[in-house]
Amino acid sequence: MAKAGRGPETSPARSKVLVVGSAGLAGVSCVDWWGLQNVPNIASYPIVIVNTGQLVDLLSKLRERLKTNDLSPEEVNSIRATGDLLRKNSALLKERLLKVLAARGLVVAIVHPGTSIYWDRDSSHRTLVHSHDWLPLPVSLEEDAGEGLEITERGFGRYLTNVRTWTHVYGTRYYKEHLQEIVSEELAPKPDVRLSPYPLAKDWRGQNVAVGLAYTLHQATSLAGLSHANEPYHTSGLLSLLPPPTSVTDDEGVRILLEDCCGVQAPSIPPSWVAKESIPGDERRNAAIERSKEALLRAGEENDRAVADKERSDNFKRLLYEKGTSLQDIVQRTFEEIGIPTKPSPVSDEFMLVDGGGVLVEVTGHDKKSIAGRDLSQLMKDIGNYLAEQSDDVKGLLVGNGWANLPPDERDFGDKRTFPDDVVKTATNRNIALLSTVQLFKAYCAHLEGKLDAKTTMHRIVDTAGVVRLVD
Repeated sequence: MAKAGRGPETSPARSKVLVVGSAGLAGVSCVDWWGLQNVPNIASYPIVIVNTGQLVDLLSKLRERLKTNDLSPEEVNSIRATGDLLRKNSALLKERLLKVLAARGLVVAIVHPGTSIYWDRDSSHRTLVHSHDWLPLPVSLEEDAGEGLEITERGFGRYLTNVRTWTHVYGTRYYKEHLQEIVSEELAPKPDVRLSPYPLAKDWRGQNVAVGLAYTLHQATSLAGLSHANEPYHTSGLLSLLPPPTSVTDDEGVRILLEDCCGVQAPSIPPSWVAKESIPGDERRNAAIERSKEALLRAGEENDRAVADKERSDNFKRLLYEKGTSLQDIVQRTFEEIGIPTKPSPVSDEFMLVDGGGVLVEVTGHDKKSIAGRDLSQLMKDIGNYLAEQSDDVKGLLVGNGWANLPPDERDFGDKRTFPDDVVKTATNRNIALLSTVQLFKAYCAHLEGKLDAKTTMHRIVDTAGVVRLVD
């Protein structure tokens, strides 16, 4: 395979090659930008050629459709679903190409000018899809149109002779923090990742019109990871970024790359007039393709809904391990999901349960210990302040996540109890309820199953002094 500082070496004709964004090429595997999720083994290809022309065309058409003022909600959702599919496929390709490069594979890309679409999911979340999202290595693309170039790497010579003009150049800047993401988090101390760019073609000012990129890994020489060896212990494969050809079509450019870089004798690209010729059954075949695309979009939307529902459900598992304000937030949300309304506390930064009488809530959690007397003391102080300021009576509820580092079935045994005896005794004498987040989690599950309602939950809290059992 090619190494940093050299052009691509010719591979045997039987080399395993994947072409993304072009179709109908014999002797290689081809996939369009729609179907990347159907190629689970992208990382197993030692050579991948990426043609971004189709992706740019798709995004440009979606952007123009979004500008239309009379789109129905169904049409807008369809455009967004298509854009989201392309976004996910770009992210998938980026992940897989990183694995190709890590295995010293070769990636050659025809990079068209960047284009993007975006839409607001809500007031605080914007979805952005860019035609360069798939790039596996961080590189600076700068708009700078020109014509005429000096070819500095003969391996791409025949392809680059078909490039007369270009729209962008490659800068020397890159983002170090993005490059570090290449390295597994499991490696400690982390090796240093260094990018090695070299020119494939330059303009008359010496700017890179086409560039090759590889990265090297340098072993840490200190436990803190502050110093690293100069010599790399691993060099990646080569990522070659080329401007689109202007004298031939993109598909013809891919054919040239297959022949010159991969040793694959590709068939001639059909001329444009061939598309006007038809074969019996073409109408049926084209309709089937469109139906499959629509089915793929529907499946993607259904999967997104299922994933969102699972993520929302899993959020309540935070009751079992969170501490601090994050625990407070999920406890309050759980009460509301059960059907018990809440409001801000007038005497603290926490909240009150307001169904069936006021209940002043204090939430606390600890990783490796039980709920302490000082946690209860804070609630007692808040109750005193409330009674001094308000005319109505109030109940106190201490919600605790003790031993949060342990699985629920290993808590409340021996010295691992959420509420120790001294806390239970004081709470009982002061008519304060104590509720573990494990019990609250079980109550939420019982509520989803229709076995526990808000009224019963509230009664058990209000009527209990000491430890509350919402669910047996």
